[in-house]
Amino acid sequence: MAMRLLGQIVNQIVIASKFQIGTVLPSKVNSGLLHSSAFLQGRALLNKKNIFKKLKHGKVRISGRDSTGRKSVGYRGGGHKRLYRLIDFVRAPLLENASKSTRVTEDVIKSKVLAIEYDPNRSARIALIADTKRKYILAPIGLQAGDVITASRGRPASLADIQRGDCYPLQHLPIGTIVHNIELTPGKGGQLVRSAGTSAQIIRKESGEVRRLNAHGTYVTRSGKVVVLRMPSGTNVPINAFCMGTVGRLSNENHKHRILGKAGRARWLGRRPRMKKKFVVKVR
Repeated sequence: MAMRLLGQIVNQIVIASKFQIGTVLPSKVNSGLLHSSAFLQGRALLNKKNIFKKLKHGKVRISGRDSTGRKSVGYRGGGHKRLYRLIDFVRAPLLENASKSTRVTEDVIKSKVLAIEYDPNRSARIALIADTKRKYILAPIGLQAGDVITASRGRPASLADIQRGDCYPLQHLPIGTIVHNIELTPGKGGQLVRSAGTSAQIIRKESGEVRRLNAHGTYVTRSGKVVVLRMPSGTNVPINAFCMGTVGRLSNENHKHRILGKAGRARWLGRRPRMKKKFVVKVR
């Protein structure tokens, strides 16, 4: 019995060694492969030393309660303690104090990637970068420690020099570019396509109706340039051409293939056991 179990483990490790980090697994994969240590070797490559603690804060778990303290989402509670990482979704901020004509800064912000880290609050990996200060961003596939990435509200110096992790307005990126962390309003920060393994593609550029923020702080709909993106769902969505997007596809694309393996791991994630409705005792 022991020899048979040992043989199965060795066989799984041999199969897992054929899959390189960053590749998408086929739909039919042995369930034991997803539990093997060879499949988790990508997790071992993440930085676990010299963690920058100033960008991490305590997080209060609400356990499915709303602002009134009443339970609004069921089967939530418990779980392991987490520290929230402050993620920079803006990359290149707008100059709020400048005049309207010079509100958009065209200065290129160059940052160096220091480490790729695990974030318990999201499915994708995060990258610790440093320019004038240190900050976290969402890490695309292929981004490694030591890479230099750029971000700007202006036009890139050369389209040939654009690489994964660079952040520019959608109107300055060529058609067919794969992007993530996409803004809905210029200067507000990325709100779309932020999950592991997701990306959107620039389909075309045209004129249409866009939302803009006026001087009174309210949103108005006006005609302007839009960029049509093909979202992960397959739908085409028009986005303001001045909104920014980050080049590349988000990391940890095998997240959808993971198998929890046991009930205890679900409890670590803060998920409580579900019951059939006919067994639930209604409280009056």
